[in-house]
Amino acid sequence: MSVYCSFGIFADDNEGGEYPAPLIYRQSHVLPKPDDPRGGSLELASIPAFITRTDYDETKEDGTGCWPYLRVSMWTATPDEDTVVLDQAQVTALRDELNGWLQRIDPDLS
Repeated sequence: MSVYCSFGIFADDNEGGEYPAPLIYRQSHVLPKPDDPRGGSLELASIPAFITRTDYDETKEDGTGCWPYLRVSMWTATPDEDTVVLDQAQVTALRDELNGWLQRIDPDLS
């Protein structure tokens, strides 16, 4: 079982997206447009503070705190490509998600 809890998912609805999927990267010579095709995903995940290296900490069971480790996963819709493009609204959402994660870090877990 994974110790990570996903949040801030940029993907299609059928893939559990909270935000629209990223724009498909079409190489560095192509200027993106708002109506370009979307696909792939960008996903964040944190480790809840109640998870310990050896057990489970009942005192941190409220689920608000997390470890100071962030998993960032990306899947692209184009084979052999490792780049996606985010629009302004998605960057704002990503910033807000990252700020929220930073505020939830448990200072006892480093």
